[in-house]
Amino acid sequence: LLATRVRLLEKLGRAPEARTLLDGALAKKPDDADLWYERADLEQRLGNQEQAVDFLAPLLQKDPDNVMALNFIGYSFADRGVKLGEAGQLLRRAADLAPDDGFVLDSLGWLMFREGRLEEAAHTLARANRLSPHSAEILFHVGEVKLARGDTAGAKAAFAQALATHPSDARMTERLAKRLRTLGDALRLNTRNQK
Repeated sequence: LLATRVRLLEKLGRAPEARTLLDGALAKKPDDADLWYERADLEQRLGNQEQAVDFLAPLLQKDPDNVMALNFIGYSFADRGVKLGEAGQLLRRAADLAPDDGFVLDSLGWLMFREGRLEEAAHTLARANRLSPHSAEILFHVGEVKLARGDTAGAKAAFAQALATHPSDARMTERLAKRLRTLGDALRLNTRNQK
């Protein structure tokens, strides 16, 4: 219920109120890992990546095997292309602890993509997609790897499938729509050039 209220406030452009709501809940329950995660996730959605990581770093210090914190911080680094060595350590640890978690494998696959290890990324993301088949983010990553490997049609299919999940994150919807427009234009141009 709290997470729903936070997201509603965020959608209404009332992020400071969402922060205050979460901060109040954390003051009452400072050991609630889910609240810390929700607070970090809010900052991430607002584009405050460093602050998001800062919220979960103490949780990871208290509990070095917290899969949620390992994955969140590792993914944040990988997605921004920073501290990739540390991201790899965090994400491999998370994958060791939760080998069948599609979201952990997605993060690990995205790191591999960022490192230019496209074959490994494709394999890892395919497994992540099998484990969590209706995730727009995983499908977006699958599409990006396909595109980088030259599989334009496969990328377009992955992006379309991701868009069909009706992502709750407006930024993801926008990214997917932009990719599909760009790929549609590229495919039409390619077809014209082949005639």
